[in-house]
This record gives sequence, C-alpha cells and structure tokens, in this order.
Amino acid sequence: MIKIGKDIKVQAQEFKGKTYIAIRRWYEEDGVEKPGKQGINLKVEEWQEFLDKLEDIKGDIKL
Repeated sequence: MIKIGKDIKVQAQEFKGKTYIAIRRWYEEDGVEKPGKQGINLKVEEWQEFLDKLEDIKGDIKL
C-alpha cells in the first residue's frame, strides 16, 4: 500500500479472482484507519492506460 498525502492510499487488491488498483480516501475512527466511500477501483488494463497517458495528463497541469 502506498500513501499519498494525508489520507489517500493506493494498493493492488484481489476481488472475485481479478486484480484491481484501488485509490481511496481513508479516515480514522477510534484510532483505527478505515477505507472511506470516496475512491475508485481500476482494472489492470485501465491502470495501464492511465500510466500510458500520464505524460499527457502532466502536460495539462498548470503549476
């Protein structure tokens, strides 16, 4: 699991025999970190497409 910022985590996980990349906001409740409702699960093919287009996305960002 990779943490991004204060409350976002990215991880590969299995669900019903398929691998997904989960990008999700987490929150703390009673000292325990829990996954929130905000997030997205990408199929491996979608994740690869995202990675392939990352340079184009970075070009659109004005910092």
